[in-house]
Amino acid sequence: MLALTLENDCLKVRQYEKPTPGPREAMIQVLVTGLCRTDIYVAEGKLPVKTPLILGHEFSGRVVKLGPGCENVQLNDLVACDPRLEAGFMGFESNGSFAEYVTVPESNLICLPLDMSAKKAALLEPVAACLAPQKWLENKKAAGVIYGRGRIAVITERLMRVNGFSSFQLADTLADREDNSLNWIIVTHSAQAKFDNIFRVLRPHGTLIIKDRPTEPISLDPRNITLKELTIQGAAYDDFHVAAHLLPRVKLADLFGPTFSLEQYDKAITIARQEPNLKVFFQCAA
Repeated sequence: MLALTLENDCLKVRQYEKPTPGPREAMIQVLVTGLCRTDIYVAEGKLPVKTPLILGHEFSGRVVKLGPGCENVQLNDLVACDPRLEAGFMGFESNGSFAEYVTVPESNLICLPLDMSAKKAALLEPVAACLAPQKWLENKKAAGVIYGRGRIAVITERLMRVNGFSSFQLADTLADREDNSLNWIIVTHSAQAKFDNIFRVLRPHGTLIIKDRPTEPISLDPRNITLKELTIQGAAYDDFHVAAHLLPRVKLADLFGPTFSLEQYDKAITIARQEPNLKVFFQCAA
């Protein structure tokens, strides 16, 4: 099988033997796999990993083989995956989905409707990620802002609308906001965030939610955090089964970008850098 691998700080398409599913694992023929900002950071060396490594963690595929004792998925099921494997995060700490086939523990697989498009199914992982901030926001009428632009901000906004949040906006600046005017802020691109403004506009006892993984450390002045008794909360993922239930109700097709073969990885990465609002895909299955 073909797979896109990071070796010696270079991306290469290599031929591998098909993986064999172990006990309670399934072998998945990867249909499409999304190119994530994290994948690009890893390829660029901004997020260090042990190599050689097959990148990728957002994917959908068909179950083509079951390992011993695998009971919760069936052959030909359409599945997506929670990439937090026991062996490590896919495409970062363990081999990922930029490949024609992967083997995954059945406990990490989520079955999706057979008539769902492969691209929409592959976005289960970012949908579960964008759903995570809602775990920390109980009052759906509290004033808030999703701070940032791009796919993650847009998906986060759409999920909040689906779940009944009503008193918030999507914004890429807080300069015109009044002091102490917001109950919460979700930051989707902390490297570009102006934290002085964030702390200025948050009300006392407000909540700042960090919804990204920057490649460099960020500095926060603790004075306003202390004086206003603010809560700072990281948000990684919500439950993938909850995300799967919401997935058919969330508009995503307008965020789909072009699709490339694994061999076209240079072009795919270039387009992904140029069009950060669109999701670029690799088509892996013949």
